[in-house]
Amino acid sequence: MGRVESVLVILGLSLLGLLEAQNPGPAQSLSPMSARDPALFPVCVSDSDCDKISEKKGDSYACFQYMCYPYTNKDQSHPLRLCKKKSDCRKLGIKEGGDGGDGECFRHHNRRQVTRGICTSSRDMDDCSDHSDCGEGRKCINLYCGAEDYYEALEEMSCDSDQFCKDMLTGSHCCFDIRGGLMGWKGGNADWDKKCCTNEAGPVKQPPDNLSREQLDKLNRKIQKQYQRMSLDGVICRGLKYEMMMKLSACSSFTTTTTTTTTTTTTTTKKTTKPPKKTKPKTSSSTRYSLSSVGSLVVMAIVFFS
Repeated sequence: MGRVESVLVILGLSLLGLLEAQNPGPAQSLSPMSARDPALFPVCVSDSDCDKISEKKGDSYACFQYMCYPYTNKDQSHPLRLCKKKSDCRKLGIKEGGDGGDGECFRHHNRRQVTRGICTSSRDMDDCSDHSDCGEGRKCINLYCGAEDYYEALEEMSCDSDQFCKDMLTGSHCCFDIRGGLMGWKGGNADWDKKCCTNEAGPVKQPPDNLSREQLDKLNRKIQKQYQRMSLDGVICRGLKYEMMMKLSACSSFTTTTTTTTTTTTTTTKKTTKPPKKTKPKTSSSTRYSLSSVGSLVVMAIVFFS
């Protein structure tokens, strides 16, 4: 009986293994893979921001949400699926930016020219008006929640007004980009354009503290040759950190500390004492009577001898 029981146990375990293989547990949800890359599909606010990539790639790109993307299906190697309706976005794969479930079809506002939209996951359709409306690791980009790398790219877009920066949630001012002029963005070419920033000292996008002597000399020449002629040297210098101003001869006139001495003058006012009034001597009643009698006699004498 021992052998028979052992055989039955082995058969039972084998059968259980087969049943589990044929009936797997609930599938784990797949984590969506980001199919959006600002290096391949640049950040945008309007279709005009996509003109350069369209010309470079020889294809038609339009601004979808905050990303330039081709809509002609000319190159089918691009990751996102094109669509005209929601049913075109069923079972979006990981490489398509989905999680295996059905997605949404985001259509461009100009449907006459841009005839196809892009399939996105429901998560990428979240709209916003502030960064706090988006989850962790995401930012509000052109009214849609997106990845931080696209927000960083948005911060590097040129600006022409403070209001643009406030609308894009990228800063309070349209600033002189000293950092970009000295270093370029992510190792790119130098760019002295205006970019959004928040700097209470002045509308200047500050460079890092560890500038080389060569970079400091470059900034010094820029201030002397260009900003001084435009009467902007004070704005630029005051917008830098004070320690950096001290290293620039072009900013020397804005680093001098003037000490103001306040002299307090105490005025002593002498109180003038008025001289005492002279008191008239009082005349007694007897004296007044005598004078009156003399006067009467004088009058009578004049009348008698007249």
